[in-house]
Amino acid sequence: MKKYHIVSYILTMILFVGCEEIIKIDLEGTDARLVIEGKITDGPGPHTVRISRSTDYFDPEEYPMVSGALVVISDDTGLRDTLQEVAAGIYQTTFLTGETGRNYTLETIVEGEQYIGTATMQDRIEIDSIELEYYPATPYYEEGYWLHCHFTDPAGEGNYYRTKVFKNGTTDKNLYIIDDKFIDGNPVDLFVWGDFYIPNDTAWFELWTMDEYVYDYFYTLANLLYSGGDGSYATPANPNTNLSDGALGYFGAFTIARDTIIVPDYPEQSR
Repeated sequence: MKKYHIVSYILTMILFVGCEEIIKIDLEGTDARLVIEGKITDGPGPHTVRISRSTDYFDPEEYPMVSGALVVISDDTGLRDTLQEVAAGIYQTTFLTGETGRNYTLETIVEGEQYIGTATMQDRIEIDSIELEYYPATPYYEEGYWLHCHFTDPAGEGNYYRTKVFKNGTTDKNLYIIDDKFIDGNPVDLFVWGDFYIPNDTAWFELWTMDEYVYDYFYTLANLLYSGGDGSYATPANPNTNLSDGALGYFGAFTIARDTIIVPDYPEQSR
């Protein structure tokens, strides 16, 4: 069985509503822009939309939150959920749950201006297994385990992925995004270049699927951050967005597969 080690883009994690680290980068333009970051998943709600304004998209000091917006997420069956503002600029669904194959629309009205984003929830791609690979200590890194995730990409569908990894409940600060251009229809061995693990750690892995337009947001963000080739920031620009009327950010519909593993003791021969 042919295996593929896929690590397409590695970058510091952008904000996903309260649980990941914010990074800073200069973006094109100096006028205040509306920033909408929203998602719906196939997991239990509530699902969250974050709205702010900024002249520096990734600077929390330049992130005045936007209260009093009208925020609605609807699906292609006609269900409409008006989100409730639970904190300044943070809006959450009241009943809507994500389903694969559905098309979702985010409608946001701020100061009389309407912004729309659409996303399609893809089929969930299940994790076949996750495993740990032991590496002995060297002059360059400590003894420990690295994580592999095994899954099978469906053939002929055009699939797009991102992963989230948690170590003992703390989010890994790396973001991996993958398309299936070179893995279509094949089993995948994804070697996760994140934190290494030691005995009794808990590794929690999530495989997210998204549509092409949301993937394009992350892809252009990755290129924006690292197109300098040496980790330096690129010329100021804006990541592509699936939001209308000049808003920054994205609206995504994600399916999420999860698996977890407890790290064993080191091999006997290492002691």
